[in-house]
Amino acid sequence: MKNPDIDIICPKCRKRAAFYADEKTWTYKIQIGGKGLAICSSCGLNKKIDFDPDLYFYKIPIKDRFLYARTFDDLLRLRNYFAENKRMNGDPELDFPKVFYENRLELVKAIDSRID
Repeated sequence: MKNPDIDIICPKCRKRAAFYADEKTWTYKIQIGGKGLAICSSCGLNKKIDFDPDLYFYKIPIKDRFLYARTFDDLLRLRNYFAENKRMNGDPELDFPKVFYENRLELVKAIDSRID
């Protein structure tokens, strides 16, 4: 089976599960919504669900915002991006909120604790 589109919190047992989108509309700009298949290896859940952003398994709170990562690999890329103090030099619509940059050390620390 292919890698999940998003790692989610299983709606049944609250452990990590996989979400496979019916239609591949995921881009850098997150388009919330849509149906997909949730599969949990812990409790055996295997059913169609409506995607809800509260189901993101990798959701890091920073001040009044959240940083979302779809998969563990994405979480590692985000961690490295902020740890290396990188900045985007392009479309501001695709950039991260200013609060993430202002609190990047706190963000890296939160991601590190989530990884452990």
